[in-house]
Amino acid sequence: MFASWRIALIDRLVGLNERWVFERRLARHYRRVLRSGIRLVIDVGGNRGQTIRFFRRLDRRCVIHTFEPDPALFALLQERFAGIEGVHLHPEGISDQAGEKLFHENVLGYTSTFERLDQGSAYLEKKARILGVDKGAIVKRSYPVRVTTLREFLSGMAPCTVDVLKIDTEGHEHACLEGLFPLPAGAMIRYVQLEDHRDDMYADRVPFARSEQLLREHGFELDARIPHGFGELDDVVFRRSANV
Repeated sequence: MFASWRIALIDRLVGLNERWVFERRLARHYRRVLRSGIRLVIDVGGNRGQTIRFFRRLDRRCVIHTFEPDPALFALLQERFAGIEGVHLHPEGISDQAGEKLFHENVLGYTSTFERLDQGSAYLEKKARILGVDKGAIVKRSYPVRVTTLREFLSGMAPCTVDVLKIDTEGHEHACLEGLFPLPAGAMIRYVQLEDHRDDMYADRVPFARSEQLLREHGFELDARIPHGFGELDDVVFRRSANV
C-alpha cells in the first residue's frame, strides 16, 4: 500500500514538472522555429496524451498521429481524444521491423518499454529505492504487442511533410529510427525530437551518439537540447538540414 501511494505521488510530481518546466521550454523552442504553424505531427509513445495536448495548444489546426501499444493507456487516449478532429490514435508500437514485439509494462506507466532492464544497473537500483519497490518488481508484466515501422506508416501517407516526429519510447528510440530510414519517396520530415537517457538502465542500450550519427547520415543536424529538469534525461531536437 505504501509503495503504491509513493509511486502515485512520484508520478504526479513528474507530471507537474513535465507540464510546468519541460513543456514550457519546449514550447519556446517550437514557437521560434515553426512560426508559420504546425500542420502534421507524429507522436511515437502517446502515453496519456501529453504530446497531443502540447501540440494542439501550440496550433489547434495541427493533425496528430499517436502510437501507443499499452492497452490500458490506449483506452485512456480513446476516452480523452476519440472523435476529436485531427487526432488519430494507433494501438500499436513502433520499432525497426513490423510484426510483434515483447512489451514490458512498468509500475510507472510512462516508463514502459520494449527494452529489457539491466538488473545490474546502478541507476535501476536507485530508481527502485526511490519508488520503494524491489528492482525485480518494476516490470509488472510483459506481453506481445503489434508493431509497425515509421517507414511503412509514412509510405501510406506520402506525399507528406511531417513538421515534428517525436519519439519517446524509453530506450527504444534508435530502433524506431532504424525503421524510418531511408524515408519513402514523397515523405519529408522537418524536425525529429528524441528522448536521450544518459543512464545505464537498459540491457541493450544503444549510445545516443549512434542515433545522432544515423540522423546526420540522413540529412539532419542538431537543433536544440531541452532538459527535463530531473534525472539524466533530455529531449534532443534535430532539424532537416537546409543543404538536403
